Amino acid sequence: MKQPRVIHLISQLSVGDLRRFESFVASPYFNQNQRSLWLVKYLIQVHPDFPEETIEKPALFEVLFPGEESFKAQAVHDQLSQLMRLFERFLAHESFQQDDRHQAQHLMEELSRRRMKDHFQRVWDQHQERQSKASIRNGGHHLHQYQAIALADQVAGQGQARQIKGSLPQAVHHLDVFFLATRLRLVCEMVNRKYLTNSDFQTQLVEQFILPLKDDQHPYRELPVISIYYRIYLCLTEPEAETHFESLVKLLHEHADIFPRSEAYSMYAYAQNYCIRQINRGESRYLHEILQLYKQLLANELLLDQGMIAHEHYKNITTVGLRTKAFDWVLEFLEQYRSRLHPDIRENAYTYNLAAYHYERQQYREAMKLLNHVTFTDVFYHLSAKSILLKIYFELRDDDSLSYHFQAFEAFIKRNKQIPGYHTQTHRNLLRFAKKLWRIRRKQDKYGPEADLSRRLADLEDAMNETRAIANSSWLRAEISRLKAELNVEN
Repeated sequence: MKQPRVIHLISQLSVGDLRRFESFVASPYFNQNQRSLWLVKYLIQVHPDFPEETIEKPALFEVLFPGEESFKAQAVHDQLSQLMRLFERFLAHESFQQDDRHQAQHLMEELSRRRMKDHFQRVWDQHQERQSKASIRNGGHHLHQYQAIALADQVAGQGQARQIKGSLPQAVHHLDVFFLATRLRLVCEMVNRKYLTNSDFQTQLVEQFILPLKDDQHPYRELPVISIYYRIYLCLTEPEAETHFESLVKLLHEHADIFPRSEAYSMYAYAQNYCIRQINRGESRYLHEILQLYKQLLANELLLDQGMIAHEHYKNITTVGLRTKAFDWVLEFLEQYRSRLHPDIRENAYTYNLAAYHYERQQYREAMKLLNHVTFTDVFYHLSAKSILLKIYFELRDDDSLSYHFQAFEAFIKRNKQIPGYHTQTHRNLLRFAKKLWRIRRKQDKYGPEADLSRRLADLEDAMNETRAIANSSWLRAEISRLKAELNVEN
């Protein structure tokens, strides 16, 4: 049965959020429909599982209309619609409560409307003192300052407050910085999407907008909110000039704390993507740069959400650390952040990444023990675990286990419909080419070096070069090179 929309949304609330929603609905200021409160209290009892029989409309009707015998589906629908409106108002109220700047702005606007000039002046003075000490200095900060100063100037013109010296120049300054920072941020995203999707945009207009920033004397260029986005733009458009990346990393290290967490994280993501593009061009040293960026993100707690780290970050950091041979640091990271993983995925994520660590240390028995004694519930961890086992059996030359594993791996991919099409194809390609390489190696083991084995290896490399996506392709190519060395075949 499909859950009613409002119940589906409520199911995603934490226990704390749900209790605050109950208080919100219980307040006569926000709600005077007693049945809405009955419904929320009932939903708290069946949260978070919401068994199907508890949220069917007849069950909800009994909660909403106790004692009435004639079931009315429309009456339940109306009450759910009312609860949805309350839920939306609750979310808006939660957002408003978390933003002191917007609260102050709306308060000053209301004081002005009600012509409460004495209190307006007091609120304005307090607000400006808080803003002078504000830690966040992104584009949104400058927009808010513009709005507040413009309002104060308007109120002063009406004789409701003191005239603010230099108010209009200040307003213009903040508006200019907001406009420039916001447009720079959007331009960076446009350029980034152009690379990702081959989309087009008006390059000439962008260049005309950027041109003034090339002047070292530009009045706003050294503001962190401007300088960081300008360096991001240069990294995107002039990737060969590595000094742009160096400047960006330095600026992020010095000023990331003046941006909201989500914005600071996206800035770091641009720096990481630059590293990935450099690695794809053959500059493997940028793996170390990515690791340093991850360390900064961890130090600034930008990868934590309510104290928890996403298992994708946990895995990516481990992978980069292992590729840079930072084994001791990786092991310390795995243990330190294990408790910060969501309980639903914690053991799978920890076990897989610890197995990956042992694999890279060539401690194959320890890796196999971990992978063979865990039931992976996440399909991607299951794929990755099977890939590691394949590589271990291959490298140990355990032909019996490898033969069985090929069959089990193929069956897993075939029957598991949760695997996205792209991943299905890349892992099928891995199996196809690993099998071919295995057969070539078995012939070499059986008959010794033969001329046709060199030809078969060359054919295998040609086939791989013509295939677009192969999981673990770098490992396959390394194994081909190893076998070539055994056969004394030149690369």
